[in-house]
Amino acid sequence: AAKLINQFGSIELMMDDLRDYRFYKDDMIHPNAMAEAYIWEEFQTSFFNEETKELIQHINQINKNLNHRPFNPYSKAHYQFLSKLQELISLMPPNLDFTKEKNRLSDQMSQIEGYLE
Repeated sequence: AAKLINQFGSIELMMDDLRDYRFYKDDMIHPNAMAEAYIWEEFQTSFFNEETKELIQHINQINKNLNHRPFNPYSKAHYQFLSKLQELISLMPPNLDFTKEKNRLSDQMSQIEGYLE
């Protein structure tokens, strides 16, 4: 895997495509988030097929939803949000392990059910 990454040319992307100072952190050495996103996009384009890119988007959406901080964590709306998130996770390929996430959602939903009763 390291050989594949070395052949990718992320250093060349930084030196050629992203040579502007706006792509560096304050230390002017390390790439900032915008540069990292650009390099990650180029890497995906080079090595991932469409199916893999879609899977990554779905996983990113799941992570974003898992990190969502609700205004009212014990509301019916949040319960529905968690339920939809559970459905989205259930659509993931079986070889991906979402056990911890499923357990976390179940625990949160049980707490909300206890509160709404």
